[in-house]
Amino acid sequence: MIEQDVINYLENDSILYGLLGASGTNNKMYPVQIPHDSEDPYILYNLISDGSIEENFLESSISFNCISSDYIIAGNIRDRITKLLDRQDGIKKLIDSNNYKYVWSKKVGGSEFNDVDLKVFNKVTIFDFKYTEVEYLLKEDGDYLLTENGERIILQP
Repeated sequence: MIEQDVINYLENDSILYGLLGASGTNNKMYPVQIPHDSEDPYILYNLISDGSIEENFLESSISFNCISSDYIIAGNIRDRITKLLDRQDGIKKLIDSNNYKYVWSKKVGGSEFNDVDLKVFNKVTIFDFKYTEVEYLLKEDGDYLLTENGERIILQP
């Protein structure tokens, strides 16, 4: 699950951790819905598209809802996620995974709204990730991946 790799990467950022008021085992980043007793600020994340784009490569989109009763804090959380993930091909050196080799990530959209029922601001940011499964790789060779049949695949987007 690429979303877990991305969350593991995000939760290791002390600035984001501080913005969320996270502590101990509660990183305040939740898939799809928050636990009943959660207090803002927090992040809801969703895998919104998942599929292949070309041979041996996959592309997925993840939406991050940055939620806080404070408009500025919600924006600061969104901006920090953008700084961490809008890295184009630089992401390949940042996310460590046993299952996937990341090729690039980029911000592709976002929105914001005020949830008057919950009395919170919701700033949404969406990222695309391109990656390949480790099982397709023999070794990394500079900016190329070598597949089992010796084919060189360029890692640039």
